[in-house]
Amino acid sequence: MTEQTTSLGVFDLDSEAETASLINKLKRRSGRLEVVLRPWRARRSNAQNRYYWGVVMVYCAFAWKCTAEEAHERVKLKFCGVPKFIAGAYEIHPGSTADLDTAQFKQLLEAIQKDVAAEYNVYIPDPNEPIFDDE
Repeated sequence: MTEQTTSLGVFDLDSEAETASLINKLKRRSGRLEVVLRPWRARRSNAQNRYYWGVVMVYCAFAWKCTAEEAHERVKLKFCGVPKFIAGAYEIHPGSTADLDTAQFKQLLEAIQKDVAAEYNVYIPDPNEPIFDDE
């Protein structure tokens, strides 16, 4: 049996109208459910995601002589790595880029740009920066 997760949306609990809307949505549910509340934060945007895969990972793959997917794995390890204590020693394991909010993701992109420029002398254009002279 597959567990299904459904988001009811984002609600500002300081707003009476939004709180009432949430209560109404909950009243329409039945059965035993787990309700999780967490602070809202902006997730990375579709534009950031397109720039990451369409520009940053392409340039990284070129610099690192690998595929874009391999470059992504390298970024997760190098820039988002999580130390884990295993068998008496710390090891760095890949972190997630998907968990970053828009500001954190922007910082990640800037760190990648600086690193690739310094280590491999490869310039990664900024978002919306023309790549070709005639643009």
